[in-house]
Amino acid sequence: MDPRRSFEEYPRKDTYYRSKSSFNFDVLRSKIFMKRTQTKCDTFYRWLSHMLIGMFTGTIAFGMATIEELLTSLKSDKA
Repeated sequence: MDPRRSFEEYPRKDTYYRSKSSFNFDVLRSKIFMKRTQTKCDTFYRWLSHMLIGMFTGTIAFGMATIEELLTSLKSDKA
């Protein structure tokens, strides 16, 4: 991806990045990201995404454990 076009593709809420000349940094650990103000809506969506990821992971793990037990019982019944 051409870094000169990245700001057109991903618009940002702040304008602090314009004073910086480097595109080669970790976004989550940068001073620009840390100084960015977080709205309550941003915080809510972050927590919602974490909760949904946890629920999906738990559901998949439960399904895999259930299927494993089912297959093990079917195998032991036929043996």
